[in-house]
Amino acid sequence: MYSDIEELMKEIEKFKSNINESGQLCNILINMYEQLKSTNESFNSRYEQFFAEIAKVNENLNNQSEDMIQKHLQIVEKQKADIEEKYSEFVSNFSKALDVNKAQQDAFEKKAEVIIERLNNLEIEALLKEIKKVNLKVSLLFGGVGIAIIIAVISLF
Repeated sequence: MYSDIEELMKEIEKFKSNINESGQLCNILINMYEQLKSTNESFNSRYEQFFAEIAKVNENLNNQSEDMIQKHLQIVEKQKADIEEKYSEFVSNFSKALDVNKAQQDAFEKKAEVIIERLNNLEIEALLKEIKKVNLKVSLLFGGVGIAIIIAVISLF
């Protein structure tokens, strides 16, 4: 199914990432649902209060003026507009969070691909040979410096 372990590990990491993101998305959706439910309950409560007040207004219509009715309608309309604005803002923020999350996931996947590619292209044997060559050169250099110091010390006497 997979040609090598790196591909399998890559798929496993991608799967883990998707699981984490799904969990985060579920939490965001649950929070969104709770906020909508709370907002809806608040709106319904205010809506019922409004109609209760309208019923009182109807009972006392002869004593009430048109201005009072308009005032209540304006309050309800304002509350409705506020709720709709908050809902729109929430949806906008939610959408932005999803976009940021997707961008972060894409960036992480690109970085992981680069690292895996570098690891796949790394030639361990060639690297060890180069390290041994450098070690030999350093040893010869220190040996030459040591001999020069001995000669300098001897020439002082």
